[in-house]
Amino acid sequence: MLRLGLVGSPNSGKTTLFNALTGLRAKVGNYPGVTVERREGEAHFDGRRFVVIDLPGAYSLSAISPDEEVVVRVLDGELNHAPEALAVIADACTLERSLLLLAQILRRGIPTCLVLTMTDELQARGGRLDIPRLERALGIPVLGVVGHRGIGIAKLKRLLARPESWSRPHLMPPEEIHARAGWVESILDHVLTQRPGTSRKSDAADRIVLHPLLGPLRNGIYVTVAAGHPDASLLLDVFHLYKSGTPFASLKQLNGGALHVIHINDYPQAADSSTLNDGNRIYPGDGVAPFTQILRDLRDNGFRGYFSLELFNRDYWAKSADDNLKTGLEKIRTTVRQALG
Repeated sequence: MLRLGLVGSPNSGKTTLFNALTGLRAKVGNYPGVTVERREGEAHFDGRRFVVIDLPGAYSLSAISPDEEVVVRVLDGELNHAPEALAVIADACTLERSLLLLAQILRRGIPTCLVLTMTDELQARGGRLDIPRLERALGIPVLGVVGHRGIGIAKLKRLLARPESWSRPHLMPPEEIHARAGWVESILDHVLTQRPGTSRKSDAADRIVLHPLLGPLRNGIYVTVAAGHPDASLLLDVFHLYKSGTPFASLKQLNGGALHVIHINDYPQAADSSTLNDGNRIYPGDGVAPFTQILRDLRDNGFRGYFSLELFNRDYWAKSADDNLKTGLEKIRTTVRQALG
């Protein structure tokens, strides 16, 4: 059986298509060693048997979340046999974010097609997309569907039945992120004869997903925006920002006035930050965190909230709660005083 992977960002309509292709005959479990859901189902297209894999939602193959790490490992064949073909599922109304992901996938050389969902919504919002022109620009098959209505599904099954016959790009997209963004913009200018009207939420989400400086912080910001609640807020932790590889310079992009509490746990020097665990959290000033830069950037961006500590260090647990409270409060005061005067 051929293995076909469905790849796309969250809310792209990928799982709706998976259900339409497999008839809800899915095996659901977790990938080994992680809590990320694994969904596979068997399907028949023009008499050929396929295993269809609904890969976790991903914005990029430069993985910064457990879901994206799983996608990369599946494509690399680390968690099972790698898919022999890929269908990239993209919301036609937010095509830019999907083309950035598609560019990375095309560079892997796997037979790939692009499936556009929400084409009815694109039209309702006044957008016009020239799909044949997009197909020529990318050099791969492109098909529009409306998954929840079943429109285009029969045609999609016929396309998926013969991945070995799919066309391939004549030129690969650029690898460097800024060049890749320019590649995407040039394609959009060529194929979007009328850009769709946008919603405030999707605009905000795109500014986050497509921002080149936010790094791993983008996932938390995306969830906060997607929650749609006026009081939704990030709770930042200096220790976890460092552990996740988030550049502290990304804090300059935040609205400090929207943050209410920040954990200012310090951390020791480590050759690989990902090896640290909660037990390595230490008092501010006892490690190597650049608190002067961090606190000044937050102040300049309007932060007027509270600083706190989370103490999971077993050496601290050996002391009384009162001792930890007094020491922690004095360490916070000293750190803030040294940074802000």
